[in-house]
Amino acid sequence: MIYFPVPKPRQRMKLWKDAFGAHLSLASDVDLTKIAERYEIAGGEIVNVVRTVAIAVASRGESVVRLNDIDAAIRKEFQKDGRVVG
Repeated sequence: MIYFPVPKPRQRMKLWKDAFGAHLSLASDVDLTKIAERYEIAGGEIVNVVRTVAIAVASRGESVVRLNDIDAAIRKEFQKDGRVVG
């Protein structure tokens, strides 16, 4: 098993920005800096969250990511490990 430390907020911010890319637009209520500071989450988990968000957005026939999309996907990702969103 290889240990990868959880990225610091600045690193998470870059991961969030890179993961969303140019295909999805963020609603005005989405602040990736706050999300990066609030949630200690690994890079692979960020990718999983963005995939879940992309599915939710596509199912609505939209391309705009809402804050509640991200919050719901983070809760789902945390539940996989038995973690609770505070």
